Amino acid sequence: MHKIIDKVVKQKEVTSAVLELFLEKGYKSVTTREIALKAGISKGNLYHYFKNKEDLFYQTVRDNIVETIIIKTALQDKTISAMERFGKLKELCNTGIDQRKKRFRLMFDFIVYSSNKE
Repeated sequence: MHKIIDKVVKQKEVTSAVLELFLEKGYKSVTTREIALKAGISKGNLYHYFKNKEDLFYQTVRDNIVETIIIKTALQDKTISAMERFGKLKELCNTGIDQRKKRFRLMFDFIVYSSNKE
């Protein structure tokens, strides 16, 4: 029996898996082979879910923006106390600074790479 996989769910799994790879090595240095290996799929299947590496990158960034919006919404949640919201904010700040710096470097790397390609 064949397993039916929701394309959107699989794309999200792949983007989650490769974010650290992009952050660690930068857009230009990451190969599609490494991406497929990290995501646990074949290189051929990678192209079933994404047009190319650039498409995968854009979807990875989009998924992270959506995640940020979800966090912002949770922080504005009026059903929990201000102290609970403050606790969430403190936790996000303590754990997210290095991640945000890496994401900024990744965006810069991609812009430079794209500019050089044109």
